[in-house]
Amino acid sequence: MNTPIPETLNMLVLTLTAAGAVFLLLFLVMYARLHAFIVLMVVSILAGLFSGMPVKKS
Repeated sequence: MNTPIPETLNMLVLTLTAAGAVFLLLFLVMYARLHAFIVLMVVSILAGLFSGMPVKKS
């Protein structure tokens, strides 16, 4: 079954993904003391994956 996702749920997922990415970025830089560039790259990739961005080129 391929049921469409309601627009409000999609917006909620994107908003929570963005908020989670910001909090994860701040936590890893400030408390875990990881390098900011590496953390930014990792968090950006994770945010893209969680928001539904395809992994391979089509």
